[in-house]
Amino acid sequence: MENLYQEIGARISILRKGRGITQEKLAEELDVTIKHISEIERGLSSLSLPKLVHTAQFLDCSMDYLILGRDKEVITSLLPDSILEVLESNDKRSQGLLDEYLRLFSRLRGK
Repeated sequence: MENLYQEIGARISILRKGRGITQEKLAEELDVTIKHISEIERGLSSLSLPKLVHTAQFLDCSMDYLILGRDKEVITSLLPDSILEVLESNDKRSQGLLDEYLRLFSRLRGK
């Protein structure tokens, strides 16, 4: 369960930062302490189910994304417009180039 808490916490942190929300603001919204938010984001603590639902609504994501990490809308909302344009286009050449770039990037990062 600890690993799940870490994964959920990491997703909350990514979403919060991506939306320009401070830990203080999220804590205020959820009526918890900043320390508790910090512990949640590090996987050291968890939220109750009602607070998790409220978090998903406040961060504008699905529970599926918070718990399992799957949500196309959240992922695409974090991508630059230039990448989304390529992905949504019918330009197979540009899509192929983007795919090659991402594969090269992954190799350079060692993953």
